[in-house]
Amino acid sequence: MEERKRYQRPLGGRTLKRWVLRVLFFGICALGLQVDARAESEDERARYLFDNGHQLYMEGRYEDALAAWTEAYDLSRRPLILYNMANAYERNGQVRKAISVLNRYRAYAQPDEQEVILRRIKNMEHRLTLIQPPQASVAVQEPLQPFPTAEVALLGTGAIAIVSGVLLGSGAKNQGTQAALYCGGQGLPCTSMAADFLKKERRYALGADLCFIAGGLATATGIGLLVLKKSDTSSPETVRVQVSPSATGLVMNGTF
Repeated sequence: MEERKRYQRPLGGRTLKRWVLRVLFFGICALGLQVDARAESEDERARYLFDNGHQLYMEGRYEDALAAWTEAYDLSRRPLILYNMANAYERNGQVRKAISVLNRYRAYAQPDEQEVILRRIKNMEHRLTLIQPPQASVAVQEPLQPFPTAEVALLGTGAIAIVSGVLLGSGAKNQGTQAALYCGGQGLPCTSMAADFLKKERRYALGADLCFIAGGLATATGIGLLVLKKSDTSSPETVRVQVSPSATGLVMNGTF
């Protein structure tokens, strides 16, 4: 028997277009199914986070509730989550953020909700005006008085000079005592050794007098400068210091 051959029509332009359209159709359908599955998965995740946030809110853990609701809103973009976030911000003491989120919710709220939401926003804004920020205590440091270097130097110099005068005066007294040992008494001449002690006595006495005078002047000047610095500039006082010799040494008189 002769084998019958089937007639095969070559693929033309129309047949190729049909196959391309079929492939595109099934590809689009598969992609749509994937998108729907992903959207459904994100919606389930958002619902799970919303429920967790509600439980945390009821427990008073407002920051944790805000974390759950923020992620839930990013996934689902449901406006009702914004309202719950505003409540959590207000309970957590973040009034400014509560006002901002509540204003965002107003764009999606129903007309019958607008008045209530606006009244609530005004109440929170009024609360912000009543909250006074704590005033920072600024410690005012009094200016440091300059150290009286010159006055202290004068007082120190005067003290050293006076002590030196005392020492020289004591030396002069000792030299006079030694000179008396080499003198024969009243009407009798002194020996040459006594003359040497008498010369030293006069030198020591002169040095003591000079030290007393310099020390007195330096001390008086230092004290006067200190008093002038401490006195009131509006009512200056006159400072007078007078140094005069006496039988026992120097006498310093002052008027302040």
